[in-house]
Amino acid sequence: MKKKILPIILSALMVMSVNVAQIRADNNAVIANPSFEEEIDENEIQLYKAKRTNERSFDGDYSIKVGTEKPENEVDVPKWQYNLGKGSATITVRNAKPNTEYTVKVKVLNTTGVRFEVGVVDIDGNGDSPWNLGVAKTENSTKDEENWVEISNTITTGSHTNEFYIFAYCMNQKNGKDSGAFYIDDVEITKGETVALSEAPRVQYNTAISEFPATIPAIQSFEVDDYDTNFKLDVTNQVFSTDEFSQEKTRYLAESMVNKGIIENYTIKQITNAKDGEGIVVVNQPVTFSLPETDKVIYNEVDTYQIDITSDKVIVYSDYIEGIQNGTMTLLQAFAQRNQLTAGTVKDYTDQRTRGFQIDTARTFYSVDWLKEQMEQMAYYKQNKLQLRLKDSEGIRWESEIAPELTDKEGYYYTKEDAKELVAYAKKFNIEIIPEVDYPGHSEMEVDMFRNAGKNDWLLGDGVSGVSAVLNFTNADVREYIKSIYKEAAQYFNASTIHVGGDEYFDIASSSVSKDIAKWASEETGIANSTEYDGMKLLFNEVAGSLLDEGLKVIMWNDAARLNGNVELDKRIIIDIWAGSWRQSAKGSTGAAAGYNVMSSSSTNYHNLWYQQRKESVRNPFPKEMYEKFTRYNYSVSSSSYAQDEILKENKDKSLGQMFPIWSDILGGVSGPVLNRTLFPRYATFSYITWGAKCDNDEKTMSYEELERLMFTLGSPREEIKTNVVINYNENDLNQVINELEVALDSIEPDNRGVQENIDNLYAKLDAINANKENYQKDGFYTDIINEIIYDYENVQHTDNAEGNLVNKKPLRAALKQAKAIDTNLYVQESVDALNNVIKEVEEILKDIDAVQEDLDKMEETLHNVMGSLVYKSADYNILNAMVEKANALEVDKYKDFSEVEAALSLVRYDYNITEQETVDAIAQAIEEAIFNLELKDTEKASLREMLETVKTYDTSLYTQESIDALNEIIEEAELLLKNPDATQKELDDMKIALDETVNNLKYKSADYQKVDDAIKQAEKYINKPEDWQGVEAIQEAINNVERGLDIRYQTEVDAMAKAIQDAIAAAVYIGEADKSELEDWIEECQWELENEGFMFMDEAIAKLNEFITEGNKLVADPDVSQAEVDAMTKAIRSFLYEIYDGDWNKELDLSAFDAVFEKAKSLDPDDYVDFFEVMSVLKDAEDINERRDWLDIYNQLEVDEVTKALENAINNLVLKKAADKTALSIAIDMAKEVTQEQLGKLVPAVADEFKAALENAETIYAKDNASQEEVNNAFDRLAKVMQMLEFYKGDKTALQKQMDQIAGLNANDYTESTWNAMQAVLPRVNEVLGNVNAMQGEVDEVYTELVKAFLNLRLKPNKDLLEDLINKANGLNRASYTAASLKIVDEEVAKANAILNNPEATAEEVENAINGLTKAMAGLETNPSVDNDVNPVKPGDSTVNATKTGDTTNMMYPLAGLAIAALGLYGNKKRKNK
Repeated sequence: MKKKILPIILSALMVMSVNVAQIRADNNAVIANPSFEEEIDENEIQLYKAKRTNERSFDGDYSIKVGTEKPENEVDVPKWQYNLGKGSATITVRNAKPNTEYTVKVKVLNTTGVRFEVGVVDIDGNGDSPWNLGVAKTENSTKDEENWVEISNTITTGSHTNEFYIFAYCMNQKNGKDSGAFYIDDVEITKGETVALSEAPRVQYNTAISEFPATIPAIQSFEVDDYDTNFKLDVTNQVFSTDEFSQEKTRYLAESMVNKGIIENYTIKQITNAKDGEGIVVVNQPVTFSLPETDKVIYNEVDTYQIDITSDKVIVYSDYIEGIQNGTMTLLQAFAQRNQLTAGTVKDYTDQRTRGFQIDTARTFYSVDWLKEQMEQMAYYKQNKLQLRLKDSEGIRWESEIAPELTDKEGYYYTKEDAKELVAYAKKFNIEIIPEVDYPGHSEMEVDMFRNAGKNDWLLGDGVSGVSAVLNFTNADVREYIKSIYKEAAQYFNASTIHVGGDEYFDIASSSVSKDIAKWASEETGIANSTEYDGMKLLFNEVAGSLLDEGLKVIMWNDAARLNGNVELDKRIIIDIWAGSWRQSAKGSTGAAAGYNVMSSSSTNYHNLWYQQRKESVRNPFPKEMYEKFTRYNYSVSSSSYAQDEILKENKDKSLGQMFPIWSDILGGVSGPVLNRTLFPRYATFSYITWGAKCDNDEKTMSYEELERLMFTLGSPREEIKTNVVINYNENDLNQVINELEVALDSIEPDNRGVQENIDNLYAKLDAINANKENYQKDGFYTDIINEIIYDYENVQHTDNAEGNLVNKKPLRAALKQAKAIDTNLYVQESVDALNNVIKEVEEILKDIDAVQEDLDKMEETLHNVMGSLVYKSADYNILNAMVEKANALEVDKYKDFSEVEAALSLVRYDYNITEQETVDAIAQAIEEAIFNLELKDTEKASLREMLETVKTYDTSLYTQESIDALNEIIEEAELLLKNPDATQKELDDMKIALDETVNNLKYKSADYQKVDDAIKQAEKYINKPEDWQGVEAIQEAINNVERGLDIRYQTEVDAMAKAIQDAIAAAVYIGEADKSELEDWIEECQWELENEGFMFMDEAIAKLNEFITEGNKLVADPDVSQAEVDAMTKAIRSFLYEIYDGDWNKELDLSAFDAVFEKAKSLDPDDYVDFFEVMSVLKDAEDINERRDWLDIYNQLEVDEVTKALENAINNLVLKKAADKTALSIAIDMAKEVTQEQLGKLVPAVADEFKAALENAETIYAKDNASQEEVNNAFDRLAKVMQMLEFYKGDKTALQKQMDQIAGLNANDYTESTWNAMQAVLPRVNEVLGNVNAMQGEVDEVYTELVKAFLNLRLKPNKDLLEDLINKANGLNRASYTAASLKIVDEEVAKANAILNNPEATAEEVENAINGLTKAMAGLETNPSVDNDVNPVKPGDSTVNATKTGDTTNMMYPLAGLAIAALGLYGNKKRKNK
């Protein structure tokens, strides 16, 4: 347990547990060797720094001595104080009965005044929750070197208990004086009453058989290939096949299966490929499935494995030896429950890289053998990390060469060979051993040793003047020393990871020490406001850095890892979360968000190994609560309950996993057998959850009670491990399981004869158990037989015998169940005998696998018939007959009224059967009452009755039991006589005489001399040392005046004799020196409480503590003080401190200062200050406290106050930004205000609007008192800029719009494409300006110019009809009629004309030129002289051979010239028309 509030220097024992045969002694709980006269058997009595000795004894020659006396040499005191002077003893009590009261008495002798406890513990003794301890204990701290004292404790065992334990240990005193020696002897056990409790069965079993057996932890998935195909074990000689890589794991699996009785023998076959394997195959090969794709978590690939099951083989495989091991352990657990497995595939993996066990072996030594057992169990549960805390205030647990004086050389350390053995064993099971060496805190022994050695510069604080002394890590030599210890531990255990501690240093150190460290941190960083936590981070960045640089992984506790401040912690360090945000420690979520890898050793899961007052005991955590509320992403937040934990939602990839922590502050407080039993259900539950399969609440497939049954069914990988770890199921549990199995068996429809046979056999076994349960109990419980029948049921549907006909036995079995439920006591023996005979026949035929349906049906009919033929017994008339006979014998005339008797007699009938017995008995009672009520006519009973009533008023407590018994006997006779209606007067008179004689013979008890005897015993202290006391003579005289033999009537006188002795004792004056040692201890305790926990107490309590310190010190300083005064003060202080311990004087948590500062911080504007980072950083811690305020109590006051102070300091350190210069802004505002609304109306709207906004903003900033210079400058610039736009007038768009309207009426087809497109390119810009309300005149003018130019550049398309006609004319010439030379000219012009004709961009000028050229060429045609020229004139399209005559030019010229002129006329007309 980490020292959260109290400084703790504690330890406890752990030894290997060995199975011991049960000891029986006539149903009485027994212990072996109760007076320790025989040698100690470790299986019965465990001693830690304790021994059997003949130094002192109560009876006989031997006792047990726990602890040692203080050494004379001061050099040896630190090791004695923190380690060697503290011890424990644990004694096993066997053959205990459940629900039974036991009183355990132990004789003790406290020769040193050490504070110790003696008590009794029942591991499962409180029914509130499974594994909730029942504890009774008594404290003693009174020094007495001569007189043995009897300590008595009473406990009532739980309903599942068959053994409990007696313990005695030195307590954890906060003042550091819990070391010393005391003796125990003569243990006596007295059995009290057994209470019959009616409670629900504890066991739960789900009869719905899963496809693959449940395991711890659960597997991720199982996919069935074929429900009808199974792999069956060869129990006589199972074949295993393996490659070289997997050979060791395969052999371990095979040997474990033999060890657990799963198989008888095995053969291992060497293979290289799975396909060549037989039976159970274990090989190294990749799995065939892919891990889920996610960036939220990191799956640990090395742990992944696969199991393929077919009819002839089971193949376990993985690419990694870790996966191979995990797979074989899954298979081992599966075969522990079933001998056949359904064909299919197991796919399994985990998202937790750290799954482990953290053991505080620094304060309690754990043997190598015990640690090896734990590692083997861890591997069984797929756990992979074992963290050993090897150094604490009690010293070092390895053979250190650097600090040999810190090693516990008295046999409680690991030698180099031990370390090698542990490392090798861990490697065998793929477990990493992580040494934990805690610095700079948890070093009290070192502090004292360094002080004694004169190394004061290695310390901060003197440890004397109220300033706790701690290691001074601001000293470079100290840091080098710490580094060397770390490195030595890592090398000693061949570690690849080391835990460097770092916790609770500032819980030990005082505020003045913290200031020294803060000063050093400021010097190192050069930052004035550095804190002690900055100093802590500087330390670990340096020492951890040296380890990290050597390739080691480094882990540290989170309370040394504040993530705010001036120093950043090395991101390579893994943060181990134990205390949540306690003292502003890094939480799991904040650490992960900051980029650190985090892991959890949550305080919520602490398994604390002590029973001491005010401590969480060995009961925590409750396994059921852990199963239902804990998750693998739980991180504690100053919490002690799962409800207060935070569950990591984000950055899960930074969460490495969980460690289960056990803390052993009291040396040997919990012995090996006890720890084995308390640890088992808790660690099994933890392992189930931390693998990550079917462990979230919405995924769980079983209740905690089902898990509990499973964990004890699976047990350990070998039977030799944890042999005393058991769960005890009682008869209620057995009945529950039998009923569930019978219902489940009845629902099975067997599909073959083999299954039917299995069902029949299991039914037969259940019948046999029900018939005689006592034959199946072991040590009074039924756990073994419950496991056996569940195993049979799990395998009931697995068989090789499938041949034969099936029959339906269910109706007959149901009838049999009905028959067995009959209460045969109600029927005549003859009919019962007939029923029993048929039942035997039914049981035989049900067992007969060859029974045919016809016989079964007949037997069912016979059974129903015989049940229907049962004949009820007659009612019992003996009492009634006696009453009738008595009534008939009475003489009616002797009584005043006999009618009531006659009426009762009239009710008598003799035809009632046994089911009507109540009626018969009622008639008998009516007759009896009527007789009793009869009154005699002639006799007188009044005087006897009066005398009897007087005697009954006597105070019987005054008389001896014998005489009272005689009186009670005569009273009983008198009462019977008074009831007798036939009593005679003589009988009445004789009875009065006898009663009177008996009264006269009453004998008074002797007076109680116990007070006298106690006073005389108390007086022995004075009489034995008369030289130390004044007034011994008076004490002796008072003793001599005691008169013995007085009876109880003189009790007052006897008590006066006792008082006379006590008064004489009180009057005695101590003339020797008073023993003030115990008073000094309690004064120191008061001082510790004030210094360390005073913040929690009410003002009255603080005043009272101060008063005790002042007045107590006066008595210590007074040489003449009496022992009585010292004892009275000691008693007063002790009583008050016990009230303090119980929290009676605690204040309520005060959040008022916090709330005020928190609200103030939230109201601040970060922009008002030069640097707001420090406030923001601390504000996160404050927000965390505010979120948790409903969970906090006074124990969190320090945390609240620290955050409050830190936030207050951060606020006080804020620096306001310098006052801004607003001169220029003022001038600008004045000028802006001179602008009129008329001027603004002429501006473009955007400028006008911005002007108004800029002016308003400027006025706001100018009026702001704390405006920054940046804000002022920005306001000025904005206003100045817009004022420079005050001539941005709106443009006149009238002409522009008019031109656009004109263009809108044009037809694009009338103009050349290029000129039209050129104009179109201008239009978007024109439209933009027209639509822009903020367009100025310059923009309007610019775009208007562009538009007019584009419009003027438009070109109409020319008319090409005449050109086309000319071309056709030329192409239609009779070419034979003209010379080649003249035709060539025409052809050239035709080509030009065609180019113009086909060019859409051709201008009118180009068309006109083409017409003229072609006209001229055709006019220049010369006739061919070789042809007849008297041909018709050429016509367009004329293709005849006739042609123009040679030299005939007049004919062609005129028509062509006319065409050209006509064309020009047409173009002009068209152009004018289109205008």
